[in-house]
Amino acid sequence: MAARRRLAAVAIATPLAAATTRATPAAPGHQTTTTLVPVDDQPQRRPSIIPIPGATAPEIQGDPGTGTQYAVFGIVIGGLALVGLGIARESRRNRDRRTPTPPPAT
Repeated sequence: MAARRRLAAVAIATPLAAATTRATPAAPGHQTTTTLVPVDDQPQRRPSIIPIPGATAPEIQGDPGTGTQYAVFGIVIGGLALVGLGIARESRRNRDRRTPTPPPAT
């Protein structure tokens, strides 16, 4: 019974505490701003680890857009197709083994 009272007290006190709490604004005059000044006349882009597609030509084998990547993609798709064909073939074999053959007509 005491546990229920404590639970009810917490259930009532939590929303009341959240409703009475408020954020205090920052003191005036303590705001800082940052302005980027371009070095040349070209617009600045946000720095990113991910290169922009088509910005540079592929240089090293294995880079995106090279023949090596397309070959790996083809191998992966071919492997998935072989796995699918193997599953289909094995399921047909199992289905044929389960289905009883009708007795010969006399």
